[in-house]
Amino acid sequence: GDAIDVVDNNDVDLEWREEVVSVWEGDVGRRRVFKLPKCHVSVSVARLVEMSYQVLEEACHFTKDAPDCAIVLYKTVRMCFDMYRAVVPNLHAKSIREVPLVAMLMHNNCMYIAYHLPFLGHVFNSRLQKAIGEPVLFLDMIPLFRSLAETHYSNTMCKQLEVLQDWLNSAEGLADTSEPDRFQKVELSLKQVIHHLSHLAKVWENILPSHIYLLSMGTLVDSLLSALIKQLETLDDISEIETHNLHNLLSMMYRCETFFHDCVAKQESISSLASSTDGKLKQQTDSRGPMWWVRRFVRHWTKFVKLTNILEDKLVVITDNFRDGGLMEFTATEVASLVRALFSDSPLRKEMLGRIIAASPTLPVEHTRPTTRK
Repeated sequence: GDAIDVVDNNDVDLEWREEVVSVWEGDVGRRRVFKLPKCHVSVSVARLVEMSYQVLEEACHFTKDAPDCAIVLYKTVRMCFDMYRAVVPNLHAKSIREVPLVAMLMHNNCMYIAYHLPFLGHVFNSRLQKAIGEPVLFLDMIPLFRSLAETHYSNTMCKQLEVLQDWLNSAEGLADTSEPDRFQKVELSLKQVIHHLSHLAKVWENILPSHIYLLSMGTLVDSLLSALIKQLETLDDISEIETHNLHNLLSMMYRCETFFHDCVAKQESISSLASSTDGKLKQQTDSRGPMWWVRRFVRHWTKFVKLTNILEDKLVVITDNFRDGGLMEFTATEVASLVRALFSDSPLRKEMLGRIIAASPTLPVEHTRPTTRK
């Protein structure tokens, strides 16, 4: 089938999941453990799994009168899974490599098969083992499909990280944004980054399980914010015009909030996310508000927002925030460097730096240098 034909996984999986859970007498806890998160898979994979159950069910009818037929049908099912693992990734190698949707769909397909393999053995082992002469198990295939899924996922994430970093590096840093040409170059770079992230979010949100989507987008956004923080902190002399321009430019990245808020808003219930990431996730989300989702999956989000605000803050405000613990994401060295870069030499700056240096004795002594800063 077409590698990008998709069906809602809940629709194709519900029948089998209910049947398998029934062998544990519908235990609520186990029902939750063996629930596959909602995602999309290829139509061909859904049919392959459905056919496997049907073929093994048919094999059960031959256990007494024609055990050889039962053996052939059992081995046929195993062979079909092996053929999928060997053929499909190579057949669609180019699409998997170049199209983010297809790559993540392959990840889902492999995880979907790996999800059903232990149930196939559990349902049919007792009915087929005697006729076949060996345990009817598919456990040996599970790590193969999981490994294949992880490979597709990792390769895709590395590829997208590389693409985004290339767009970001095209700006050649954040220096000299007071010049119109430099400002436009940085602005274009950030717009391209946000556009690409928006495309990935639109494609992946409807394909991946919600918790995988949030982790994936969080990884990409966090990598970019970390790079921007480093680029800004390397600037040792920032003019007043640059501070306003940099604030406006970096604030563009706030649009990334929607990648997380929109996903959560579409969920009828976040119980599946809570069990997949953190058992206290729902309670924490309710008590901390929607911004908690962004901070949960983007480690540098809070630091990036505070750094952007520092660009517009007054010296006294920055110093007070640092003293009161409002800049816990920053080291004393980072705060001191930012103060030196943003503010011209003055008695007030020396006084504020003295307080910062007192918190970290290893910091270099304040030095005077000519500057045109505010």
